[in-house]
Amino acid sequence: MKQKLWLWLFCLCALPAFAQTPAGVSGKVIDELTGDPIAGVMVVLRENNQTAYTGEDGAFVFHPVTHGKDVLSLNAADIQSKEIPVDIPRESSLDLGIIQVTRRPMPVQQLAGVIDEAQRATEDDDTGLSQDVSAMVIFSNDVFLQNAGYQFSQFRFRSRGYENRFEDRYINGVNFNDQIRGVFNYSSIGALNDMTRNGDAVNYFAPSSFTFGSIGGSENINMRAGNYTRGGKVTLSLTNRNYYARAMGSYSTGMQDNGWAFTASVG
Repeated sequence: MKQKLWLWLFCLCALPAFAQTPAGVSGKVIDELTGDPIAGVMVVLRENNQTAYTGEDGAFVFHPVTHGKDVLSLNAADIQSKEIPVDIPRESSLDLGIIQVTRRPMPVQQLAGVIDEAQRATEDDDTGLSQDVSAMVIFSNDVFLQNAGYQFSQFRFRSRGYENRFEDRYINGVNFNDQIRGVFNYSSIGALNDMTRNGDAVNYFAPSSFTFGSIGGSENINMRAGNYTRGGKVTLSLTNRNYYARAMGSYSTGMQDNGWAFTASVG
């Protein structure tokens, strides 16, 4: 009888624990000027070590998460990084509502460093030293790398002086460095400017959702169709040092109700 009583007491004490609702964090990222949702933003909960990407509507959700104080980090190639301290409640979800971020202007031709056909020169250079400036420098959140890399691109700027073979390039989390030459073949994604603008950079040795970093840094190009905002774009360029008169077009369906997304580009 005594043993049964203890068993009942134990079960009654355990019921509140089972009834607890796992905590969660959600929000929506928009452009502070236009109010448009921004897709493809990498959202990180540092203490929980969780990463999510905003959808077509700019929304993100973390569930479940550990309650307590944390830092929410927002990063993308075309926005200024933002960090938000959060205090996650124990038994309920935290809705951060609308999160406004600032778009950052980037030189179009240099942003195309990851897709600029000037990079084809690397095909004839085993060390990859002939490229102007690494796209990782542009995608990076490091202010020094952004400014020095762009301003000194004509002088073959190299981060910390390391050759390009010490930098890792990923596409959707898969390493695309040439296994023989050790550098990324930029010509393989030539003319895909609009398809390669979403990227995440890691400065030197630092953990991320796709790598642990490398001596010269790492970059992941996000080419998942579901992360592109719905819409189309047509670009007409007169000339640069590689071509005369050029047209490019792209269109994305965004994530459809059936769970499929399609993105196409012609150039």
